[in-house]
Amino acid sequence: MARTPSRRRFLESALGAASAAGLALPLKLAAAPLVADPDHRPTLERPERPLRLGIIGIGGRGSGLLRTFLQTRQVEVVALCDIDSEAIQRGRAIAQGMTPKVYEDYRELLADGAVEAVITATPVDLHHEMGIRTVRAGKHNYFEKPMGLSAREAEELYQAAAKADVVFQVGFQWVYNAAFRAAIEAVHEGLIGDVRFVHAQRHGAGDLPHKPWLMDRRRSGDIIVEQAVHEMNVFCWGLKGHPERAAGFGGINCLIDSPPGRSVMDHYALTMEFPNETRVCYSHMFYATAPLDGMHIYFFGTRGAVDVMKGEIYLKSAPPPAPRPMRLSGDDTFNAALDFIEKVRRRQPPEADALKGLLATKAAVLGRTALYKGKPVLWKHIA
Repeated sequence: MARTPSRRRFLESALGAASAAGLALPLKLAAAPLVADPDHRPTLERPERPLRLGIIGIGGRGSGLLRTFLQTRQVEVVALCDIDSEAIQRGRAIAQGMTPKVYEDYRELLADGAVEAVITATPVDLHHEMGIRTVRAGKHNYFEKPMGLSAREAEELYQAAAKADVVFQVGFQWVYNAAFRAAIEAVHEGLIGDVRFVHAQRHGAGDLPHKPWLMDRRRSGDIIVEQAVHEMNVFCWGLKGHPERAAGFGGINCLIDSPPGRSVMDHYALTMEFPNETRVCYSHMFYATAPLDGMHIYFFGTRGAVDVMKGEIYLKSAPPPAPRPMRLSGDDTFNAALDFIEKVRRRQPPEADALKGLLATKAAVLGRTALYKGKPVLWKHIA
């Protein structure tokens, strides 16, 4: 009787046949453990002393974060802050069974000695001031991206967070996604060889919510800073650095005056150059037609490629990588919340730290500057 081949031998044979035919088969990757201690497992049992949490900004994103942190069963909500009374009522409903204090002025929340950690989820034009005041007040901070409207604001917040004896985590939930982590680890381990090109897109079939601050580029930083900062983080994370220059074109050519007074772009196409002539090509728009909409991030190397969002690797001619245990599953933001709470307890820097926030924000500002000027711009020239 013929012996059944092992899974590894089967994959090697299939990969070899595919290579001979000029094809590359996708292989699922597994991420390495998230926490430093490989034997650690975050518990979902309520601790004797939960982390005392306050939140500044209880809009759409803030409400979602508040729910997620409560789902960890590791926190007690002791303070709510928003200038909108309806948002405060929403926060109270989410924190049902708890009796948080209520503030309209975020500085009063920061002065509350009962608050140990703060979620900041406000419009972008408020990030710089609120972030600096929060870390200087000695509060651990789960800080929604980006780190400011400009490179200067991002630098100042980064420096303040670095000097403060607190945990500062940026809201880059993709850092806590198993597929993303596995793909980036494969890149860092050289499984696809030297990365030479990255292609990515975010093509939406519908517009962003028509919130006044979000449609005003003076307050949101425009779509590349407010939204695409997530992709900028993946580019900088995967390529272990920042772009040296950028060039591209964009503007408003379809959603004109929709809504009235709109100043944020509805599309752009951007090329960024990283060290060693590695180039990133990224496009972003809001009037795609399904099914030709959607997102992807592909890293192309000398030996193969990875689909970051799917956690798949395509190799030209090599045995598949050894499988590794998958520790992350479920909702990315839930994983991010757990990591923040755990790092506060351990007083360790989080995965999505202030440096990631700084590089991604400055990369987005570099891209925006190039798009507005319509000509190449160098990293050292952004402000």
